[in-house]
Amino acid sequence: MRAARSHDYAHLIERWRALADQWGWKMEAFAEESGLEIWVIESRVQTGPAFYFSAGIHGDEPASPEGLFAWAERRAAELSQAAVTIFPCLNPWGLIMNTRADRFGRDLNRSYNDLECPQIVRQLAWLGDRRYDLAVMLHEDYDGSGFYLYELSDAESWGDQLVAAAAPWVGIESRSEIDGTPQTGGVVTREVGPELFASLPKHPEALFLAMRGTARSYTLETPSEAAIDQRIEAHGAVLDRLWELLHLA
Repeated sequence: MRAARSHDYAHLIERWRALADQWGWKMEAFAEESGLEIWVIESRVQTGPAFYFSAGIHGDEPASPEGLFAWAERRAAELSQAAVTIFPCLNPWGLIMNTRADRFGRDLNRSYNDLECPQIVRQLAWLGDRRYDLAVMLHEDYDGSGFYLYELSDAESWGDQLVAAAAPWVGIESRSEIDGTPQTGGVVTREVGPELFASLPKHPEALFLAMRGTARSYTLETPSEAAIDQRIEAHGAVLDRLWELLHLA
């Protein structure tokens, strides 16, 4: 079981640093909060399609940073050949304390238009004018009965294929609606427009990236009550399938 150290932020960053050193990736702290440095990792490739991955913005969702690391470790050689940006854990205090919010009670995934949330402001400053072709945010849902995802995309949907990859590990979400939005087969499809802005006046990470022109955006949700190893494997299986689809497109 990987649960024993799933809230050990120092251990997580040690592993990322070793992986970055091994493959020559750039790793830097772009912000500090509650005495904890928050890191971003970039491959050395600067051309071609650009890919964005993040995890741990909610600290009580530990399979997301663990799943992202396990997948990146397995796919490191391929990731080194692409333009990749990784935010391994955006809420380290929350991860350590096993709480959704940061130390000040802020939901960081509702803070991408909040100029008074310093760690998000610093992340946006670091991002500058970077643009991404794909963004994937790893999450978990304590109300979930199985895997589901949010898809923001103008292209052909890959949602069903991604859900199918996760299903052997954690099943598929059974609720007909999630936060008031219908879901079909584990896929919640959203379009960036007035209706979405009205429902999300406090902008999440996925909406911010979509507004900047990200062609495909996926928010992955595993059920928190499943065993953590299964949740980690589910995240990795979805990322594997997504990586395959990118190279077939």
